[in-house]
Amino acid sequence: MIRAGRPLPDPPHCITKLSSRFGAYPARPWVYGTPWPSPEDCTQMGLSLTAAVEVRTRIATWLLGDRCPDWQLAMIGVSEAHSASEGLFHGVDPGHPLAHQPSAPAAADAMRSVYTAIDRLVGELVEAFPDAIVVAFTMHAMGPNHTDVPSMALIGELMARWNGMPTPDAAFPLDADLVPRMDPGVSWTDSVLKAVQPTADPAVGTASVRHRAVAVARKATRQLPAPVLNGLRRGRDLVTSSGSETPSDLSWMPLMRHQPMWPAMKAFAVPSYYDGRIRVNLKGRESEGLVDPADYVSLLDELESILRACREPRTGAAAVSAVHRHHGDPLLLDATDADLLVDWTDGVLGLEHPEFGTIGPLPQRRSGGHTGPIGRCLVAGPGVVGGDLGMNSSFDVLPTLMQLVGAEPAWPIAGKPLDVVTSSPSP
Repeated sequence: MIRAGRPLPDPPHCITKLSSRFGAYPARPWVYGTPWPSPEDCTQMGLSLTAAVEVRTRIATWLLGDRCPDWQLAMIGVSEAHSASEGLFHGVDPGHPLAHQPSAPAAADAMRSVYTAIDRLVGELVEAFPDAIVVAFTMHAMGPNHTDVPSMALIGELMARWNGMPTPDAAFPLDADLVPRMDPGVSWTDSVLKAVQPTADPAVGTASVRHRAVAVARKATRQLPAPVLNGLRRGRDLVTSSGSETPSDLSWMPLMRHQPMWPAMKAFAVPSYYDGRIRVNLKGRESEGLVDPADYVSLLDELESILRACREPRTGAAAVSAVHRHHGDPLLLDATDADLLVDWTDGVLGLEHPEFGTIGPLPQRRSGGHTGPIGRCLVAGPGVVGGDLGMNSSFDVLPTLMQLVGAEPAWPIAGKPLDVVTSSPSP
Protein backbone atom coordinates (compact mmCIF):
# COMPACT_ATOMS: atom_id res chain seq x y z
CA MET A 1 0.00 0.00 0.00
CA ILE A 2 1.39 3.38 -1.01
CA ARG A 3 0.12 6.86 -0.29
CA ALA A 4 1.61 10.30 0.10
CA GLY A 5 3.28 11.16 3.40
CA ARG A 6 6.62 11.43 5.07
CA PRO A 7 8.79 8.37 5.82
CA LEU A 8 8.36 7.05 9.34
CA PRO A 9 11.16 5.40 11.32
CA ASP A 10 10.60 2.06 12.98
CA PRO A 11 8.18 2.58 15.87
CA PRO A 12 9.96 1.71 19.13
CA HIS A 13 8.85 -1.40 20.96
CA CYS A 14 6.34 -2.17 18.22
CA ILE A 15 6.49 -5.95 18.60
CA THR A 16 5.95 -5.76 22.36
CA LYS A 17 2.95 -3.50 21.91
CA LEU A 18 1.49 -5.71 19.18
CA SER A 19 1.81 -8.83 21.31
CA SER A 20 0.29 -7.10 24.30
CA ARG A 21 -2.62 -5.71 22.30
CA PHE A 22 -3.44 -8.63 19.97
CA GLY A 23 -2.00 -11.68 21.71
CA ALA A 24 0.13 -14.55 20.41
CA TYR A 25 -0.01 -15.69 16.82
CA PRO A 26 -2.94 -18.15 16.71
CA ALA A 27 -1.63 -20.47 13.98
CA ARG A 28 1.97 -21.08 15.01
CA PRO A 29 1.55 -24.89 15.24
CA TRP A 30 0.44 -24.94 11.59
CA VAL A 31 3.06 -22.75 9.92
CA TYR A 32 4.61 -25.87 8.38
CA GLY A 33 1.82 -28.27 9.24
CA THR A 34 1.33 -31.56 7.37
CA PRO A 35 -2.29 -32.42 8.20
CA TRP A 36 -3.26 -34.54 5.19
CA PRO A 37 -3.61 -37.88 7.08
CA SER A 38 -6.40 -36.41 9.23
CA PRO A 39 -9.61 -34.57 8.23
CA GLU A 40 -9.76 -33.12 11.73
CA ASP A 41 -6.24 -31.72 11.45
CA CYS A 42 -7.05 -30.14 8.08
CA THR A 43 -10.10 -28.49 9.58
CA GLN A 44 -8.14 -27.23 12.57
CA MET A 45 -5.37 -25.90 10.34
CA GLY A 46 -7.94 -23.93 8.36
CA LEU A 47 -9.57 -22.53 11.50
CA SER A 48 -6.23 -21.49 12.97
CA LEU A 49 -4.92 -19.87 9.79
CA THR A 50 -8.21 -18.07 9.21
CA ALA A 51 -8.04 -16.69 12.75
CA ALA A 52 -4.46 -15.62 12.06
CA VAL A 53 -5.50 -13.67 8.95
CA GLU A 54 -8.22 -11.94 10.96
CA VAL A 55 -5.71 -10.94 13.63
CA ARG A 56 -3.36 -9.72 10.91
CA THR A 57 -6.20 -7.59 9.51
CA ARG A 58 -6.82 -5.98 12.88
CA ILE A 59 -3.11 -5.35 13.41
CA ALA A 60 -2.65 -3.76 9.98
CA THR A 61 -5.71 -1.55 10.38
CA TRP A 62 -4.62 -0.39 13.85
CA LEU A 63 -0.97 0.06 12.93
CA LEU A 64 -1.67 2.14 9.81
CA GLY A 65 -4.72 3.95 11.08
CA ASP A 66 -3.93 4.69 14.73
CA ARG A 67 -0.34 3.90 15.62
CA CYS A 68 1.49 5.20 12.53
CA PRO A 69 -1.07 7.25 10.58
CA ASP A 70 1.48 9.25 8.57
CA TRP A 71 2.91 6.30 6.70
CA GLN A 72 4.15 6.46 3.12
CA LEU A 73 4.77 2.82 2.18
CA ALA A 74 3.25 -0.13 4.02
CA MET A 75 4.32 -3.70 3.23
CA ILE A 76 1.92 -6.32 4.60
CA GLY A 77 3.00 -9.93 4.17
CA VAL A 78 0.14 -12.40 4.44
CA SER A 79 1.99 -15.62 5.15
CA GLU A 80 -1.14 -17.67 5.81
CA ALA A 81 -1.65 -18.23 2.07
CA HIS A 82 1.75 -19.92 1.97
CA SER A 83 1.08 -22.15 4.97
CA ALA A 84 -2.36 -23.13 3.72
CA SER A 85 -1.13 -23.94 0.22
CA GLU A 86 1.65 -26.18 1.52
CA GLY A 87 -0.53 -28.10 3.94
CA LEU A 88 -3.92 -28.19 2.23
CA PHE A 89 -3.24 -28.13 -1.51
CA HIS A 90 -4.55 -31.66 -2.05
CA GLY A 91 -8.01 -30.35 -1.29
CA VAL A 92 -8.13 -27.99 -4.28
CA ASP A 93 -6.19 -29.93 -6.92
CA PRO A 94 -8.30 -32.76 -8.40
CA GLY A 95 -5.20 -34.26 -10.00
CA HIS A 96 -3.20 -34.39 -6.77
CA PRO A 97 -2.02 -37.85 -5.60
CA LEU A 98 -3.79 -37.19 -2.28
CA ALA A 99 -6.98 -35.82 -3.86
CA HIS A 100 -8.95 -38.97 -2.92
CA GLN A 101 -7.82 -39.04 0.69
CA PRO A 102 -10.61 -38.72 3.29
CA SER A 103 -9.09 -35.40 4.35
CA ALA A 104 -9.41 -33.74 0.94
CA PRO A 105 -12.91 -32.23 1.41
CA ALA A 106 -11.87 -30.79 4.78
CA ALA A 107 -8.67 -29.45 3.21
CA ALA A 108 -10.68 -27.77 0.44
CA ASP A 109 -12.98 -26.08 2.93
CA ALA A 110 -10.01 -24.98 5.01
CA MET A 111 -8.17 -23.54 2.01
CA ARG A 112 -11.22 -21.57 0.89
CA SER A 113 -11.69 -20.24 4.40
CA VAL A 114 -8.13 -18.92 4.53
CA TYR A 115 -8.28 -17.27 1.11
CA THR A 116 -11.69 -15.76 1.86
CA ALA A 117 -10.20 -14.22 4.99
CA ILE A 118 -7.32 -12.82 2.91
CA ASP A 119 -9.85 -11.32 0.50
CA ARG A 120 -11.59 -9.67 3.44
CA LEU A 121 -8.22 -8.33 4.66
CA VAL A 122 -7.62 -6.59 1.34
CA GLY A 123 -11.17 -5.25 1.22
CA GLU A 124 -11.02 -3.84 4.75
CA LEU A 125 -7.71 -2.12 4.07
CA VAL A 126 -9.02 -0.59 0.84
CA GLU A 127 -12.07 0.67 2.70
CA ALA A 128 -10.01 2.00 5.61
CA PHE A 129 -7.50 3.85 3.40
CA PRO A 130 -9.35 4.98 0.24
CA ASP A 131 -6.57 7.43 -0.70
CA ALA A 132 -3.94 4.67 -0.92
CA ILE A 133 -2.76 2.78 -3.98
CA VAL A 134 -2.98 -0.93 -3.24
CA VAL A 135 -0.62 -3.42 -4.86
CA ALA A 136 -1.62 -7.02 -4.11
CA PHE A 137 0.87 -9.50 -5.50
CA THR A 138 2.34 -12.96 -5.25
CA MET A 139 5.66 -13.60 -6.96
CA HIS A 140 4.67 -17.09 -8.11
CA ALA A 141 1.91 -19.62 -7.59
CA MET A 142 1.80 -22.86 -5.64
CA GLY A 143 1.21 -26.41 -6.80
CA PRO A 144 1.66 -30.03 -5.75
CA ASN A 145 4.80 -30.87 -3.79
CA HIS A 146 7.22 -33.10 -5.67
CA THR A 147 10.41 -32.58 -3.68
CA ASP A 148 10.10 -33.16 0.06
CA VAL A 149 10.33 -36.94 0.05
CA PRO A 150 13.18 -37.43 -2.46
CA SER A 151 15.24 -34.43 -1.33
CA MET A 152 14.80 -34.82 2.42
CA ALA A 153 14.97 -38.60 2.70
CA LEU A 154 15.34 -40.82 -0.38
CA ILE A 155 18.54 -39.33 -1.76
CA GLY A 156 20.23 -39.75 1.62
CA GLU A 157 19.40 -43.44 1.71
CA LEU A 158 20.56 -43.90 -1.88
CA MET A 159 23.93 -42.29 -1.13
CA ALA A 160 24.32 -44.46 1.95
CA ARG A 161 23.78 -47.62 -0.10
CA TRP A 162 26.18 -46.44 -2.78
CA ASN A 163 28.78 -46.01 -0.03
CA GLY A 164 28.27 -49.60 1.09
CA MET A 165 26.03 -48.94 4.09
CA PRO A 166 23.00 -51.22 4.44
CA THR A 167 19.69 -49.42 4.91
CA PRO A 168 16.13 -50.76 5.26
CA ASP A 169 13.79 -50.65 2.29
CA ALA A 170 11.39 -48.57 4.41
CA ALA A 171 8.38 -49.37 2.26
CA PHE A 172 5.13 -48.04 3.71
CA PRO A 173 1.85 -49.84 3.03
CA LEU A 174 -0.11 -48.44 0.08
CA ASP A 175 -3.78 -47.65 -0.16
CA ALA A 176 -5.95 -48.32 -3.21
CA ASP A 177 -4.59 -45.17 -4.90
CA LEU A 178 -0.96 -46.31 -4.34
CA VAL A 179 -0.51 -43.62 -1.69
CA PRO A 180 1.79 -44.60 1.20
CA ARG A 181 -0.21 -44.42 4.41
CA MET A 182 0.79 -42.41 7.47
CA ASP A 183 -1.00 -42.48 10.82
CA PRO A 184 -2.80 -39.28 11.86
CA GLY A 185 -1.16 -37.29 14.61
CA VAL A 186 2.35 -38.60 13.91
CA SER A 187 4.92 -36.30 12.36
CA TRP A 188 6.36 -37.19 9.00
CA THR A 189 9.90 -37.07 10.37
CA ASP A 190 9.15 -39.52 13.16
CA SER A 191 7.34 -41.86 10.77
CA VAL A 192 10.18 -41.88 8.25
CA LEU A 193 12.97 -42.13 10.82
CA LYS A 194 11.25 -45.10 12.42
CA ALA A 195 11.15 -46.80 9.03
CA VAL A 196 14.73 -46.06 7.92
CA GLN A 197 16.64 -46.14 11.21
CA PRO A 198 19.02 -49.14 11.10
CA THR A 199 18.80 -51.63 13.95
CA ALA A 200 22.04 -53.54 13.34
CA ASP A 201 23.86 -51.61 16.05
CA PRO A 202 21.60 -51.31 19.10
CA ALA A 203 24.18 -49.12 20.84
CA VAL A 204 23.56 -46.36 18.30
CA GLY A 205 19.94 -45.32 18.55
CA THR A 206 17.93 -42.48 17.05
CA ALA A 207 18.65 -40.15 19.95
CA SER A 208 22.40 -40.69 19.65
CA VAL A 209 22.45 -40.12 15.92
CA ARG A 210 20.32 -36.99 16.24
CA HIS A 211 22.51 -35.63 19.01
CA ARG A 212 25.66 -35.96 16.94
CA ALA A 213 23.92 -34.65 13.84
CA VAL A 214 22.70 -31.59 15.73
CA ALA A 215 26.20 -30.77 16.97
CA VAL A 216 27.75 -30.93 13.53
CA ALA A 217 24.83 -29.15 11.87
CA ARG A 218 25.17 -26.28 14.29
CA LYS A 219 28.88 -26.03 13.56
CA ALA A 220 28.22 -26.07 9.80
CA THR A 221 25.39 -23.55 9.84
CA ARG A 222 27.50 -21.03 11.72
CA GLN A 223 29.57 -20.70 8.53
CA LEU A 224 26.57 -19.71 6.41
CA PRO A 225 26.11 -16.14 5.14
CA ALA A 226 23.67 -14.21 7.31
CA PRO A 227 20.78 -14.12 4.78
CA VAL A 228 20.98 -17.89 4.22
CA LEU A 229 21.27 -18.60 7.93
CA ASN A 230 18.28 -16.40 8.70
CA GLY A 231 16.23 -18.19 6.08
CA LEU A 232 17.12 -21.58 7.50
CA ARG A 233 16.28 -20.38 10.98
CA ARG A 234 12.86 -19.29 9.78
CA GLY A 235 12.38 -22.66 8.14
CA ARG A 236 13.36 -24.58 11.26
CA ASP A 237 11.11 -22.62 13.62
CA LEU A 238 8.39 -25.20 13.66
CA VAL A 239 6.58 -26.23 16.81
CA THR A 240 4.98 -29.43 18.03
CA SER A 241 1.44 -30.15 16.85
CA SER A 242 -0.45 -32.85 15.03
CA GLY A 243 1.33 -33.20 11.73
CA SER A 244 4.08 -30.65 12.48
CA GLU A 245 7.79 -31.20 12.82
CA THR A 246 9.97 -30.42 15.82
CA PRO A 247 13.42 -29.84 14.35
CA SER A 248 16.65 -28.89 15.99
CA ASP A 249 18.65 -27.02 13.38
CA LEU A 250 18.44 -29.28 10.33
CA SER A 251 18.64 -32.61 12.14
CA TRP A 252 14.93 -33.21 11.64
CA MET A 253 15.49 -34.10 7.98
CA PRO A 254 15.82 -37.89 7.76
CA LEU A 255 18.88 -37.71 5.49
CA MET A 256 20.73 -36.04 8.37
CA ARG A 257 20.82 -39.38 10.18
CA HIS A 258 23.81 -40.23 7.97
CA GLN A 259 25.69 -37.06 8.88
CA PRO A 260 27.98 -38.71 11.46
CA MET A 261 29.24 -40.96 8.64
CA TRP A 262 29.86 -38.23 6.06
CA PRO A 263 33.64 -38.22 6.65
CA ALA A 264 33.70 -41.91 5.67
CA MET A 265 31.59 -41.44 2.52
CA LYS A 266 32.89 -40.54 -0.95
CA ALA A 267 29.81 -38.38 -1.51
CA PHE A 268 26.75 -37.66 0.57
CA ALA A 269 23.38 -35.94 0.36
CA VAL A 270 23.07 -32.59 2.11
CA PRO A 271 19.89 -30.96 3.43
CA SER A 272 17.61 -29.24 0.97
CA TYR A 273 14.01 -28.07 0.85
CA TYR A 274 13.61 -28.54 -2.90
CA ASP A 275 16.19 -29.94 -5.32
CA GLY A 276 18.26 -32.95 -4.30
CA ARG A 277 21.84 -32.03 -3.36
CA ILE A 278 24.99 -34.15 -3.35
CA ARG A 279 28.41 -33.03 -2.15
CA VAL A 280 31.63 -34.89 -2.94
CA ASN A 281 33.99 -35.58 -0.04
CA LEU A 282 36.88 -34.01 -1.92
CA LYS A 283 40.47 -33.96 -0.73
CA GLY A 284 41.78 -30.45 -0.24
CA ARG A 285 38.26 -29.10 0.28
CA GLU A 286 36.65 -31.19 2.99
CA SER A 287 38.34 -31.58 6.35
CA GLU A 288 38.52 -35.37 5.91
CA GLY A 289 38.36 -35.61 2.14
CA LEU A 290 38.54 -39.02 0.46
CA VAL A 291 38.19 -38.32 -3.27
CA ASP A 292 41.23 -37.20 -5.23
CA PRO A 293 40.49 -34.11 -7.37
CA ALA A 294 41.76 -36.08 -10.37
CA ASP A 295 38.81 -38.45 -9.92
CA TYR A 296 36.22 -35.70 -9.48
CA VAL A 297 34.75 -35.74 -12.99
CA SER A 298 34.58 -39.54 -13.21
CA LEU A 299 32.88 -39.67 -9.82
CA LEU A 300 30.27 -37.16 -10.98
CA ASP A 301 29.76 -39.31 -14.08
CA GLU A 302 29.13 -42.33 -11.87
CA LEU A 303 26.74 -40.48 -9.59
CA GLU A 304 24.77 -39.02 -12.49
CA SER A 305 24.50 -42.48 -14.06
CA ILE A 306 23.15 -43.89 -10.79
CA LEU A 307 20.62 -41.10 -10.42
CA ARG A 308 19.35 -41.39 -13.97
CA ALA A 309 18.92 -45.14 -13.54
CA CYS A 310 16.50 -44.66 -10.65
CA ARG A 311 12.82 -45.33 -11.22
CA GLU A 312 9.73 -44.60 -9.13
CA PRO A 313 8.75 -48.06 -7.83
CA ARG A 314 4.98 -47.47 -7.93
CA THR A 315 4.89 -46.21 -11.51
CA GLY A 316 8.11 -47.39 -13.12
CA ALA A 317 8.71 -43.86 -14.42
CA ALA A 318 12.11 -42.17 -14.32
CA ALA A 319 12.68 -40.51 -10.94
CA VAL A 320 15.10 -37.83 -12.15
CA SER A 321 14.39 -35.21 -14.80
CA ALA A 322 17.74 -33.38 -14.77
CA VAL A 323 21.12 -33.37 -13.06
CA HIS A 324 23.10 -30.13 -12.82
CA ARG A 325 26.84 -30.18 -12.17
CA HIS A 326 29.04 -27.61 -10.55
CA HIS A 327 31.12 -25.80 -13.15
CA GLY A 328 34.55 -24.49 -12.33
CA ASP A 329 37.23 -25.48 -9.88
CA PRO A 330 35.61 -27.84 -7.35
CA LEU A 331 38.15 -26.83 -4.73
CA LEU A 332 36.63 -23.34 -4.79
CA LEU A 333 33.07 -24.55 -4.23
CA ASP A 334 31.44 -22.69 -1.36
CA ALA A 335 31.10 -24.55 1.93
CA THR A 336 27.32 -24.66 1.65
CA ASP A 337 27.03 -25.60 -2.04
CA ALA A 338 26.61 -28.96 -3.73
CA ASP A 339 28.50 -30.60 -6.58
CA LEU A 340 25.30 -32.06 -8.04
CA LEU A 341 21.77 -30.67 -8.03
CA VAL A 342 18.94 -33.08 -8.85
CA ASP A 343 15.58 -32.15 -10.37
CA TRP A 344 12.94 -34.78 -9.61
CA THR A 345 10.06 -35.84 -11.78
CA ASP A 346 6.52 -35.49 -10.46
CA GLY A 347 5.28 -37.80 -7.73
CA VAL A 348 8.53 -39.45 -6.60
CA LEU A 349 7.91 -41.18 -3.27
CA GLY A 350 10.38 -44.03 -3.73
CA LEU A 351 13.54 -44.94 -5.62
CA GLU A 352 14.26 -48.23 -7.39
CA HIS A 353 17.75 -48.91 -8.74
CA PRO A 354 18.93 -52.08 -10.54
CA GLU A 355 21.98 -52.40 -8.27
CA PHE A 356 20.99 -50.68 -5.04
CA GLY A 357 17.46 -51.97 -4.76
CA THR A 358 14.29 -50.21 -3.66
CA ILE A 359 13.88 -47.46 -1.09
CA GLY A 360 10.33 -46.62 -0.06
CA PRO A 361 7.80 -45.58 -1.11
CA LEU A 362 7.53 -43.13 1.78
CA PRO A 363 4.48 -41.04 2.66
CA GLN A 364 4.02 -37.56 1.32
CA ARG A 365 5.10 -34.70 3.61
CA ARG A 366 3.63 -31.33 2.53
CA SER A 367 0.94 -31.71 -0.10
CA GLY A 368 1.72 -28.32 -1.67
CA GLY A 369 4.93 -26.71 -2.86
CA HIS A 370 6.48 -23.91 -4.87
CA THR A 371 5.73 -25.45 -8.24
CA GLY A 372 3.36 -22.90 -9.76
CA PRO A 373 5.25 -20.65 -12.20
CA ILE A 374 2.75 -17.83 -12.64
CA GLY A 375 1.96 -15.27 -9.94
CA ARG A 376 -0.44 -12.35 -10.00
CA CYS A 377 -0.16 -8.60 -9.42
CA LEU A 378 -3.21 -6.35 -8.98
CA VAL A 379 -2.90 -2.57 -8.66
CA ALA A 380 -5.77 -0.25 -7.74
CA GLY A 381 -6.21 3.23 -6.32
CA PRO A 382 -6.13 6.94 -7.19
CA GLY A 383 -4.50 7.62 -10.56
CA VAL A 384 -4.24 3.94 -11.52
CA VAL A 385 -5.34 2.95 -15.00
CA GLY A 386 -7.54 -0.12 -15.29
CA GLY A 387 -6.63 -2.83 -17.76
CA ASP A 388 -4.70 -6.01 -18.38
CA LEU A 389 -0.95 -5.55 -18.79
CA GLY A 390 -0.41 -9.16 -19.82
CA MET A 391 2.53 -11.29 -18.71
CA ASN A 392 5.38 -9.50 -16.97
CA SER A 393 8.41 -10.43 -14.90
CA SER A 394 8.24 -10.78 -11.13
CA PHE A 395 11.26 -8.48 -11.07
CA ASP A 396 8.94 -5.67 -12.19
CA VAL A 397 7.14 -5.53 -8.83
CA LEU A 398 9.93 -3.76 -6.93
CA PRO A 399 10.51 -1.02 -9.56
CA THR A 400 6.74 -0.48 -9.65
CA LEU A 401 6.59 0.01 -5.88
CA MET A 402 9.53 2.39 -5.98
CA GLN A 403 7.95 4.44 -8.76
CA LEU A 404 4.65 4.64 -6.91
CA VAL A 405 6.33 5.86 -3.75
CA GLY A 406 8.47 8.33 -5.69
CA ALA A 407 11.82 6.76 -4.76
CA GLU A 408 14.87 6.24 -6.90
CA PRO A 409 16.92 3.05 -6.44
CA ALA A 410 20.32 3.61 -4.87
CA TRP A 411 21.84 1.08 -7.28
CA PRO A 412 20.75 -0.67 -10.50
CA ILE A 413 17.94 -3.18 -9.98
CA ALA A 414 16.37 -5.73 -12.28
CA GLY A 415 12.98 -5.16 -13.82
CA LYS A 416 11.05 -2.11 -14.92
CA PRO A 417 8.00 -0.30 -13.53
CA LEU A 418 4.64 -1.48 -14.75
CA ASP A 419 2.68 1.16 -16.67
CA VAL A 420 -0.13 1.51 -14.11
CA VAL A 421 -0.27 5.21 -13.16
CA THR A 422 -1.41 8.21 -15.17
CA SER A 423 -1.13 10.76 -12.36
CA SER A 424 0.63 10.90 -9.01
CA PRO A 425 -1.48 10.70 -5.86
CA SER A 426 -2.10 14.08 -4.29
CA PRO A 427 0.32 14.83 -1.43
